[in-house]
Amino acid sequence: MRLAGKVAIVTGGGSGFGEGIVNKFVAEGASVVLMDRDEAAAVRVSREAGDKVRPITGDVSTLESFAAAADLARSAFGGLDILVNNAGVAQPPLPLETMDEGLFDRIANVNMRSIYNGARAVVPHFKSVKSGAILNVASTGGVSPGGGDGRRNGHGTLGGGRRRKGLLPGRARVRAGHCRQGDRKSLRDDPVGGGHARLARPRT
Repeated sequence: MRLAGKVAIVTGGGSGFGEGIVNKFVAEGASVVLMDRDEAAAVRVSREAGDKVRPITGDVSTLESFAAAADLARSAFGGLDILVNNAGVAQPPLPLETMDEGLFDRIANVNMRSIYNGARAVVPHFKSVKSGAILNVASTGGVSPGGGDGRRNGHGTLGGGRRRKGLLPGRARVRAGHCRQGDRKSLRDDPVGGGHARLARPRT
C-alpha cells in the first residue's frame, strides 16, 4: 500500500477519471476528501469507497471551496499530504469569434484558476510540514497539436505547475500529467509537467 497513512483531496471525484483516482488512492491506503460540484455523485462514490472517504460539495473556481476541503481533511483525517486537481470542463473546438466571454471565463476558471485556488489553499500547510504533493491532471492538448480550447487549457495547466515549483520547500513537489485513453494501464509522469497517462479503454 504505497499511500498508507496519506491524506488527499481529489477534485471532480464524483465520476470519470476522478472516481477512478479516489478508488485507487483508497486501495493504496490513503484517506480522501472527495470534492465535487455534484453532491449526489460525491456521496455515492464516498459510500461505495467506504469510511476512508469524506464527500464535500464545492466549486473549484472559488478559493473558499478548496479551503473548506483542506479544513475537512485536517479535521476528519488529521492532516493533508496530496492535492489532485482533476476537475475540468471540455469544449469542442469553435471559431474564436463565436466564443462569448461567459464561456471563456467558465473554461478558464474551472480548468486553470482552480489550480491557483488549490495551491493557495494547501501550500501554506505543505510549507509548515515541509512535505506535500500537488498533482495536476491536464489534457494531451497541452503538448500535442490540436485546435480548440483543450490545447490552450492543457498548456495552461502544465505551465501552471511549472511556475509553482519554487513555492514548495523540502520534499513538497508538483506534478502534471495529461491523460487519454489508450491500451496501457500504467501511469508515467515526471516532475512538473511532461507526464503522460495511457489508460485502458473500459470494457463493455
